[in-house]
Amino acid sequence: QFLCLKNIRTFLTACCETFGMRKSELFEAFDLFDVRDFGKVIETLSRLSRTPIALATGIRPFPTEESINDEDVYKGLPDLIDETLVEDEEDLYDCVYGEDEGGEVYEDLMKAEEAHQPKCPENDIRSCCLAEIKQTEEKYTETLESIEKYFMAPLKRFLTAAEFDS
Repeated sequence: QFLCLKNIRTFLTACCETFGMRKSELFEAFDLFDVRDFGKVIETLSRLSRTPIALATGIRPFPTEESINDEDVYKGLPDLIDETLVEDEEDLYDCVYGEDEGGEVYEDLMKAEEAHQPKCPENDIRSCCLAEIKQTEEKYTETLESIEKYFMAPLKRFLTAAEFDS
């Protein structure tokens, strides 16, 4: 779970820092991980496909006019996942062996990510540590905000003020 969420957050960070997207245009990491709001994920990818950098590649943005009516398909994905033939003991994100397709894409993405990370000279270890602490705190804050948004706020409707404060 940690690595999946880390990869999703790395993607979301790249959307902001590399493609200039606003946080309000992005989905939450748990929207994708829990297949909670897959329509929002598709909407983010659509916006990403329309950024100047993406358009400069010559790849056609989506959705096309023909596919706009297909969006209802994504609204029922959580229900469809429950109906799949995945065994109870299997993990939705478990390893799939024997399929090498797409491995090069992952390696290319990871190499690109490594290239963007600043190398710390040995005499600047303190700055690297501070940057790592800052990044950790930002992720911690983001997690707390998600907890507040998706758990605390909905619970306020069902709990008394005394129960909520305890």
